[in-house]
Amino acid sequence: MGLVGMPRDQLRGFERVAVPLLERLNGSQRARRLMYATTGKFNAWWIDQLIGPLWQVRGQEHLHALRPKSGVIVVSNHRSFFDFYYLGTILVRRTGLVAEVTFPVRSPFFYTSPLGMAVNLAISGGTMWPPVFRDERKRQLNPLGLQQVAWSLGPGTMMGIHPEGTRGKGPNPYEFLPLKPGFGQLLPLLAADVTIVPALCIGASSSVLHEMRRARKPHGQRGEAVRLHFGPSMTVAEVMQMGQRDGQFDPMLATERVFDGVRKLADDDRREFAG
Repeated sequence: MGLVGMPRDQLRGFERVAVPLLERLNGSQRARRLMYATTGKFNAWWIDQLIGPLWQVRGQEHLHALRPKSGVIVVSNHRSFFDFYYLGTILVRRTGLVAEVTFPVRSPFFYTSPLGMAVNLAISGGTMWPPVFRDERKRQLNPLGLQQVAWSLGPGTMMGIHPEGTRGKGPNPYEFLPLKPGFGQLLPLLAADVTIVPALCIGASSSVLHEMRRARKPHGQRGEAVRLHFGPSMTVAEVMQMGQRDGQFDPMLATERVFDGVRKLADDDRREFAG
């Protein structure tokens, strides 16, 4: 069965161009894998070379132990615009798990303006898809987006999700925003053996140029390291069981249980680095 697209009569303005174009690109596995093999691998290479010197990576043994039969979902906190560029680069460059990627993204900017679409295509190969709507259309369109995610998540696919929904901008990097239930709502649509990996990114700013400049400085002058943590994995089947409340599946509870893995990584980081 092919990809089911967003209803065109529900799209507005530039969305009528961007949404069908990105659906067509991501609706073809051949096109997704071509974009990953070119734009995706190139971006992972330069990010690793130019920003990677700032990184301290923990938990790579959990990644190397993975033997996923279906896709991999990385569930992370959200502190900078580039959390998943850094976490994803670790999977792309240091494991053999990834053949294509997808990252649901908010529709404003990336799907509402030509510049946003150009940024999406240039820096991610169009993999910031499907769009997540924030206006009154979200009740109709976001469930279709979840179906599109489930349709695309097969063997060799890596997807990134921020259950917080938006960036935490407070002074305390260990303080998380209230979680959204979208991740939990996705789970019943997925294969039971899809692998879920909790992850944490701490110490990164939202300026690539700033990160590149300080990565070029000598050791001891670079400031805070960008710390990338990966935790033990779990399967969708396991999370579905963890998300049971009174015999019924609770999407919010399932989201909380998975994010507990992110909180555990934050606790570990705080014990080692805070202060």
